[in-house]
Amino acid sequence: MKFENISNEYTNEANMTSLQGYIDSTYQQLVRLFGEPNDGDDYKVQKEWVLKFEDGTIATIYDYKMGDCYNGSGEGVHYSDVTDWHIGGHNETALNHVLGIIAEDNKKLHFDDVIEGEVITTSLPHIHSGAK
Repeated sequence: MKFENISNEYTNEANMTSLQGYIDSTYQQLVRLFGEPNDGDDYKVQKEWVLKFEDGTIATIYDYKMGDCYNGSGEGVHYSDVTDWHIGGHNETALNHVLGIIAEDNKKLHFDDVIEGEVITTSLPHIHSGAK
């Protein structure tokens, strides 16, 4: 599904979004797929993406309580090393859209590894929803 990164636009469309699920992925993969994120609030969030999908769904991807800004100097994880990301939205559709893009990318990455004929041990991102 097509989307637009509206992280750098002044918008209130992400207001009232809430946690919908989680994904384990690298910062580098997220930048490659979704573009550059915004800086966070300098407290609980270091980096955040705000995405608007063609069906109007708003999704946010953010690290939460991971950095030094929350945990204290030298105690947090730098955003470039974060692999535990939160996905927010107004409903579960946001989670499904983000997970679909990540899953397609992971298939492509795996396919490319096989085509190259290399034996590569890779830890692909683990996807789980917020529901218990």
